[in-house]
Amino acid sequence: MQRCSSKTQIPKVMFLTALGYPRPEHGFDGRIGIWPIVEVVVAKQTSVYRKKGEKYKEPVNMNGDVFIQMVKEKVVPAAIEKCGSWTKRVVIQIDSAGGHRVSQSVAMTN
Repeated sequence: MQRCSSKTQIPKVMFLTALGYPRPEHGFDGRIGIWPIVEVVVAKQTSVYRKKGEKYKEPVNMNGDVFIQMVKEKVVPAAIEKCGSWTKRVVIQIDSAGGHRVSQSVAMTN
């Protein structure tokens, strides 16, 4: 478990979540996945929290590039894995959050 350097300044981490309509007859409960918006970083120097060269996860800002990459690498494969054997079509609905480049994301997923 990673410790915080200050209990008054706790870092915030964003998550990407994918849900679907539950289909109990196929054993699908509606949960596709939840992924943190982080990147793996190698420590440049030894500190109280980790040694030099140790890998750790650091929160990143969600922008259009990160969003499209996560949809391609995480959401689509997970949706196909969970629903691929019994469904003919998977529809991905994206909210209209400003930084996610909604028009490009929709064009990419179709």
